[in-house]
Amino acid sequence: MRIAVVSAFPFLANPGMITVDRALVDVLQDAGVACDIDFFCLEKAFTLDLGYISIDYNRLDRADRLDGYDRILFWGDFLHWKNYILCDVVPRMTRSGAASAPSAVLDAWYERIMLEGRVDLQRKSIIFGSTVYALTGTDLVDARYTAALSALYANARLVRLRDVLSAGFAAQLVGDGRDYLGCDCAFFLKTREAAGEQRHEQSGRVVHAFGRSGSTMLYKGFTELLAGMAGRSTHDLGWLDRTQPLEIDQKILDIRSAAFVVTDIYHVAVTALREGVPLLCLARGTAATETTLADKKKEILMSQHFARRNLVHQEIIHLTSSSDKTVKDLARQCLETVGDTNHQAVVTARLRRHVDRQKASLHAAVFGE
Repeated sequence: MRIAVVSAFPFLANPGMITVDRALVDVLQDAGVACDIDFFCLEKAFTLDLGYISIDYNRLDRADRLDGYDRILFWGDFLHWKNYILCDVVPRMTRSGAASAPSAVLDAWYERIMLEGRVDLQRKSIIFGSTVYALTGTDLVDARYTAALSALYANARLVRLRDVLSAGFAAQLVGDGRDYLGCDCAFFLKTREAAGEQRHEQSGRVVHAFGRSGSTMLYKGFTELLAGMAGRSTHDLGWLDRTQPLEIDQKILDIRSAAFVVTDIYHVAVTALREGVPLLCLARGTAATETTLADKKKEILMSQHFARRNLVHQEIIHLTSSSDKTVKDLARQCLETVGDTNHQAVVTARLRRHVDRQKASLHAAVFGE
């Protein structure tokens, strides 16, 4: 079987995107069916070579390059959200000279990613782990976009989106009663069990990673307070550090060995949830949703996996930070959350059952008749 995997361009070797694409290999290998996999992205041909991982991305320069594949797997990210194309892809492709104008990028996207007018390709497509959670009525004013997105979802073999909002939107656009809720692709990533268990006995630090909410100093100060009150040391994961990048596996083991994790980075939160590690996910409650880095995706992630209690809004930390007593009261509440083993056990068990069901559905869609 030949499988074309269409994923987002791994801009700046984003660690979260790396975990997403590595997870694809893991989940397909679990099926025990021989297959050939080719990665594609819209923007350009590219080899991601970090020493410990190498992935060749072919440029999807025309839709008919997908004709010879048995399955087309759109994997993760914001591939079918128009604002992602306008805000992220159009500027990169026009600056690099890969496209002459924004309209050329949009036409290429409709042809190669939306598979506009190619029902034959849509019918062998699987859309998994992507999101359109920020979709609005303004987007749907565009009749071309609405028709293309609705047709792709309606004709695809399987559509399982990573969040409840996206799943709800898909259900309304298609109206066929199918289940559209999937999970983030990185939940399928395998980790080294033996090494992780060994490090878990050796650590117990408060592991933190920041850089997405514009409040790193505020968050670091709050983390130091949490660690001090818990009698633990802290460790900066360096998830987004490109000056001294550690292997992703090492960063995952650092998360797994933590007493708890504090982060404002979406895929660090995904990793902690997958590994069953207590987590405080920090996000701006008043964040807008215009970009792919908006904090609302973290709020949705935590809420849909029964972990909203583990979400702490930036505004609350900011408001309490001026009073030593008040901020310590907040810290005590947070420590109670990460120390609640019954709550953590339910969150982890529910997530793992859900991910196992999604894996079975994905295998059936990819390898079934």
